[in-house]
Amino acid sequence: MKEREAKLDAPPGFELPELGGPDDGLAAEPRPARRLQTTYYDTADLRLARWGASLRYRPGEGWTVKLPEGQHGVLLVRAEHTFPGDGRKPPAEARALVRPFVRTAELAPTVRMRTLRRPVELRHPDGSRLAELVDDEVQVLEGRRIQARFRELEVELDDDADADVLDQVVDRLVAAGATA
Repeated sequence: MKEREAKLDAPPGFELPELGGPDDGLAAEPRPARRLQTTYYDTADLRLARWGASLRYRPGEGWTVKLPEGQHGVLLVRAEHTFPGDGRKPPAEARALVRPFVRTAELAPTVRMRTLRRPVELRHPDGSRLAELVDDEVQVLEGRRIQARFRELEVELDDDADADVLDQVVDRLVAAGATA
């Protein structure tokens, strides 16, 4: 599966702008908030992160590998691969995908995060889904202690959506104070 998304930082006090007005050509439909627990795996010198790749585990979702395929302005294009499994050890298939990036280095948990995700589905007036905007409040954990906090916005296009939708939504978010 290909992931086409833009990521933006949301400063303290940022408020999502109104999306889906009559001039937008899309409808915005807030979805229920979700809480996520995520553990990212990498090498001690962060080889995956430096290459723009990632390996993560989320309870209930399993393992996800994201591999870079390019960038066009704020649009990131990555191949996304998912695998079932528990959180004890990345599956062999996932390790094989990241092996070209990590070479012989060992993979280990490098960061744990707790996220409150507030999704908004963006739809064409005919009802077809175009994208999902998520507003994530993230806590980076060290043991049980919160080491850092940040807020991030992601706009992920659906497979059939035109990149113009992404540009339109990103422009609106930047005008409201978000930064790429």
